[in-house]
Amino acid sequence: MKKYKQGERKTYIINIDGMRADYFGATGNHQECLTPTLVSLAKKGIRFTKCKDILPAVTATNHTAILTSTRLGTHGICGAWTHYKGLDFAHLRISSQHGTAQMDYYKHRHLQGLPTFFNVVKMNNPSSVTALVIGKHWVGEVLNDDDCDILIYAGNASNPDYVTSSKGHILGGERHEGDSILPPRLYLPKKGDRFVRSPKGTWILPFKQVNADLIPSDKWIIDQAIQTICYHDPDFMYILLNNMDSAGHTYGSFSDTNTSNLNRFINPDAMMDQLFITDSEIKRFVDFLKRRHSFENSRIIITSDHGMSSMKEAKEACDVRKVLAMNGIKIRANTRWLPFGYKDGGDYEWCFSEGNTVYIYCREDVEKEIKEALKRDLKHVHEIFDKNEQMKRGMWKGSYQDVVWPRIIVFFESNYINMGYGDGAAAASARFQLQPHFQFLIAKAYGIPFAIGTHGTPSEQAVPLILVSPDEPKVPTGVTNNNKVSVLDILPTVNALNRWPEQPTFEGIPLLFKEGVIKKKVRAKPRIQVRTSK
Repeated sequence: MKKYKQGERKTYIINIDGMRADYFGATGNHQECLTPTLVSLAKKGIRFTKCKDILPAVTATNHTAILTSTRLGTHGICGAWTHYKGLDFAHLRISSQHGTAQMDYYKHRHLQGLPTFFNVVKMNNPSSVTALVIGKHWVGEVLNDDDCDILIYAGNASNPDYVTSSKGHILGGERHEGDSILPPRLYLPKKGDRFVRSPKGTWILPFKQVNADLIPSDKWIIDQAIQTICYHDPDFMYILLNNMDSAGHTYGSFSDTNTSNLNRFINPDAMMDQLFITDSEIKRFVDFLKRRHSFENSRIIITSDHGMSSMKEAKEACDVRKVLAMNGIKIRANTRWLPFGYKDGGDYEWCFSEGNTVYIYCREDVEKEIKEALKRDLKHVHEIFDKNEQMKRGMWKGSYQDVVWPRIIVFFESNYINMGYGDGAAAASARFQLQPHFQFLIAKAYGIPFAIGTHGTPSEQAVPLILVSPDEPKVPTGVTNNNKVSVLDILPTVNALNRWPEQPTFEGIPLLFKEGVIKKKVRAKPRIQVRTSK
């Protein structure tokens, strides 16, 4: 039988991938409120209105930050594609040996000895059960470790026997009368159903990998979370709902529709419908806890890893390589596609374009020249972080093992994107994405800037944070807090509520103190872990 210490509660973190903070309480065409469940939960607990994630505001970086309570310079997971040999998961990477992005599989190494919260739970109560139920398989590869008892994602061969197959679904749900017909909504078929007819008014992308295993519905995720509670009753569960992020990349953000020169593929109706669907799935999870009479003894946390911004049409796109070339600095891109691709063993500068964020890998002696040229001639730049600026913000780890660390990171203003150079998925798998020259032709014809919605910059840092814990003395009810907080503070708060010893690796701070009053506490300076600097 499990032995619970005073203060410990079942804790469920629900991360709504790609959920902007200003989506909370939004209204739509078909519903008076698009987030009635989140609004209801906020009334039962405390809502933080000024919560931010860490930079870059991308998935892998911030899920790792949340579950380790550490900044980028400590955990070292930089960007969606910039992952490396010797780290922890199956995903695209950039390395000093290989350069170009390619798929590689590596056994989890506990983020180089950095404990996740799964480890912290087990250290404090070895009999506890932990679970990770996620909508992105590669996030599971990042965060899973030996102390995560149950790992569930669509397509995982090691899923428990009770896990069902992921069925086809429409991203954003079926179109309502009066909604925009074009662009059509995206239908994600069940894996293997490539010749199935899609529902009326939807498209199926002609890529084998784009299916309900790669992008399962939020309904499927909640189904598995409920089943996991029925079978294992975990003490700590991290749930990742991914449809808001997928819809944001596909349809854009409805909050940006008044912005000028947005590309023509934005579909605000589909995006609003997806928000309501996701909120409804959270309601189904909460209702389940209430039916089994465990809601009153549970701790529920709602948050996100990043926001989302709609991108302007292709003619508005920026081009880091072009600006540097005008200044006599030749820089290659991280792609296999010639003539401007990275070549192993080359002694030159190169960059990786990830939507509205660009990572530049260069020699130290040209770092200043590159930064000055970009500050002077590159339009729509929000911030440029060189090594010194990254160190100030706890973002610098430096090159280590097979890792190449970007000496310069460029963040664009909201809604502006850098040109795609054929990198990313196109370099990793020709079957997944069209070849770069076809991408350019399509973008020129339709005004698509290689991403309809994207994220990564300070413009996408604002995320929701709601904490509900009925009848827990230290957690207030119906409170709206306007202090600046961080996603790094989530697990230190849970740790403190459980009355566990302070975790020395945490870089966030506990938010709740005596009688549930929010008090300010000096945030510790980031621990900069620089190994072999390049």
